Amino acid sequence: MKSNCQFTTEEENYLEKMMYNGYLAFECLSDRDDDTVICGICGTIPQVLNGDGNEKNCCRTMEINYDDGDNDELGDLDDNIMDKTLSKVKKYLVERIVYTRNLLPLSLNYKSIGPIIAPALRGPKVYNTENMKKSYVKRMRQNETDSLPEGDANCLSRLIMDGTFDPQTLNTLSEENLHIICKTCCISVTGVSMFQLRLKLERLYDMVLSGESPCHTFTKAYGQTGGYYLIVCSHGVIYSSKTLTLKESVRDAADQYLSFKYIPPVFINDTPCGLARNIELRHPDVAAELWGQNMACFEKPVADVQPTMGISCPELLPLEYRIGNVQPIPPQNLVGLQHPITKTARRYIVEDRFHAQTNPHKSKLCLYHNLNLCEQANSIKTSMAECENSIRKVKRLRSTCAQNLATHIMYNYLMDFYHNESLVKKMKDSLTRDGSTVTRGLYHRFIIEASRDTS
Repeated sequence: MKSNCQFTTEEENYLEKMMYNGYLAFECLSDRDDDTVICGICGTIPQVLNGDGNEKNCCRTMEINYDDGDNDELGDLDDNIMDKTLSKVKKYLVERIVYTRNLLPLSLNYKSIGPIIAPALRGPKVYNTENMKKSYVKRMRQNETDSLPEGDANCLSRLIMDGTFDPQTLNTLSEENLHIICKTCCISVTGVSMFQLRLKLERLYDMVLSGESPCHTFTKAYGQTGGYYLIVCSHGVIYSSKTLTLKESVRDAADQYLSFKYIPPVFINDTPCGLARNIELRHPDVAAELWGQNMACFEKPVADVQPTMGISCPELLPLEYRIGNVQPIPPQNLVGLQHPITKTARRYIVEDRFHAQTNPHKSKLCLYHNLNLCEQANSIKTSMAECENSIRKVKRLRSTCAQNLATHIMYNYLMDFYHNESLVKKMKDSLTRDGSTVTRGLYHRFIIEASRDTS
């Protein structure tokens, strides 16, 4: 050790690097149970979840392998795929402090970087369809512009859900039927050949299926990942997160939404129309059970008809605003996709109030996704995910874009875990009174057990 602790710049940088790597290695060696930091009020059956992406929370793409290999269409993953990826990241970060030289950067395939969801929250499958953001049709036409295709994606989805139009039969449609479908989807047919009309329908269908929003656009910096997507409950606890290796799309929200064991009755995000249409095309049977002809709205959307105000959905009223104690349905008594709190399979995908006022929609049918149409809207918060992303801009590293992939994944995971741990501890402390204890009961929700007087 030098006298008076005088180090050269090179030595200071080395010590700083070793201390930082040592901290990450210590965190990687610490055992954590994500189930212990689930919201104690919502448990595994939240009524309302908020989703939002942040393209600025990104890192460089040098360590990401974008090779599809032989599994180009793979999109349904086993429930521990991200657990395996996190294990690789932790192993690498520990090795980095042990082997200080000649350790190559960790490289991960982009399809292995899926959503991070606590085990108790996961459904039968954890979806990661990052590779499907650019579908087959789009890859075959790389010279086309990125401008949104002509037509109304909502109308196209309605025709498919009704069984009126099957994309697989597009090339066999008669000229009359092709014109009817195009006019219904707001595609001009005057002076346009059948080949061009088929191409327009194909592009419109591809846009929705690949995850592009028909109303809003997403951005990504060159050479950087697509950002970070969070899903948060009404109490601020993070329920799911995903590092986006490609540009954000509604597929990121759809993957996490469909991965939950109990899909929330209300899901709030900034692109509800695109999200609902994407789910309908990917999983029509699931969409039919969740919202049927209502297209994830409070009523069936009708073209050129204004949505009804003041629709009452008493089952959506948060539990903290209800009189009396509502007992959820036990898991063994649930039927299909029935939610334990609302006791119905009906689900709604709506827009947060901020984007509803600032970002106009392309289709008038999108107005039906307005949360304020519901009579119980004033009891539902819509900006929890936006707030969490704003907080991260202060907490996260300013140099995050220069982070390598392993550090970026672990850093965000730790932020999520400690954020949840802090909130859950505050919840637990606020419920602990007069020697009572707080434990988790059915659906991982907090229950208060009165102290037993042994005297």
